Amino acid sequence: MRKISKTIAAAAACVALGSPAFADQFIVALSEPITEAHARVLETLKIKVVDAFEFEGANIAVLDAPGDAYLETLFNVISPKALSLAALPVDWTDDAMGRIDTATRLMFGTEMTCGFCSS
Repeated sequence: MRKISKTIAAAAACVALGSPAFADQFIVALSEPITEAHARVLETLKIKVVDAFEFEGANIAVLDAPGDAYLETLFNVISPKALSLAALPVDWTDDAMGRIDTATRLMFGTEMTCGFCSS
């Protein structure tokens, strides 16, 4: 029994060490764009701006964050307010995603309940 436990533990360690660690990605509609002035707050919260653009009159940011609680903290601190939030189950920067038009890419987001979003 002890040998099986050690084998399982070793296998789990190999998987953990061999798997790239990455944060969750989120699509956020914003009241205004995130700017370089927010860089220090983003860094402190370990949030990365993957992409930021205007789409059909809306300011959109794709953010890498350890979780949505980090986004809540961010938008309670900075002036652009989140208007809506969607989880992105695929990597926005993936080559396959890059070949898809923006409107279709945005449809991959799964809308989330957002208690910190302004209406």
